[in-house]
Amino acid sequence: MSRRIIIEIRDEEVSDEFALRYVTEVIKGGKISKTNGVEQYCFHTVFKNGLQVTAREKRKTKADSFVVH
Repeated sequence: MSRRIIIEIRDEEVSDEFALRYVTEVIKGGKISKTNGVEQYCFHTVFKNGLQVTAREKRKTKADSFVVH
C-alpha cells in the first residue's frame, strides 16, 4: 500500500525546505485529531514565528495534505 504526503505552500517567502521542516514537526506530533472517526494530524498548528500549518486528509486518495502559510 502506498501513501502520499502533499504540501501546498501559500507564501512566496517560505522556501520548500523551510515548509518541509515545519510539516515534519506536525507529523512528529502524530495523529492526534479525529474527524468522523478518522485520525489525522493536528488540524491547525501555529508556530511561535507565526508560520501556520493546516492538515487535511484526502479520503479518496488516502493522502495527507498540508497547507503552509
